[in-house]
Amino acid sequence: MTGSRGCINIIENMDRTINGLEPVAFWLLSVVGAKDTYTTHHSYYVAVLAKAIAEKIGLNQEQVEQIYLAGLLHDIGKIVIPDYILQKPGKLTKSEFAEVKKHPETGYLLLRSAGDLFKPILKYVRHHHERWDGLGYPAQLKGNEIPLGAAIVAVADAYDAMISSRPYRVAMAEAEVLAEIQKNSGTQFHPEVVEVFIRNYQEIKSNVSGDAKYAWVKRMLDCN
Repeated sequence: MTGSRGCINIIENMDRTINGLEPVAFWLLSVVGAKDTYTTHHSYYVAVLAKAIAEKIGLNQEQVEQIYLAGLLHDIGKIVIPDYILQKPGKLTKSEFAEVKKHPETGYLLLRSAGDLFKPILKYVRHHHERWDGLGYPAQLKGNEIPLGAAIVAVADAYDAMISSRPYRVAMAEAEVLAEIQKNSGTQFHPEVVEVFIRNYQEIKSNVSGDAKYAWVKRMLDCN
């Protein structure tokens, strides 16, 4: 099944296997994929990783599913970033990075325009680049001012960004990535989220790798 008709068939049949807002999120990701395939696959991996962390923290099922949905849509604001910035093989200029930094707020505004549809996850999408020390963006929230769901997505986002190869750098080794996350616990990242992630890393990694929907979702994301 290939091409736009294949994508439509997958989306039309999606309710047979998953519920709620997930089909809408996948459709939005397929739109972003027309600009940047990396973002679509990155977003799905962040979603399943954030969900696994949230489960290990002990959040209830509703919270876990909200964090998963926020992971899927955390970078949706990148849809308005110019292609030459998203695909740039080298280091971004100061002005280019300023454009990239707008994506959490842009994503929040895009999702908020859908009325109450995405209301439970708006704060997670908007604040996934805040830092524990208050030096993040867009609102410079600090410590427990940062919604826990956003803090979980932040760790999952950073992990996948570092473990993945990009045009401007090679992927970091797994041990280096874990060391970097540990080093930034209490400055960039929520200490409890880091502690749970590091302590349960092998199990979380195994759960994510064995996610039953991965091949099915990858097929949908690739079809654009």
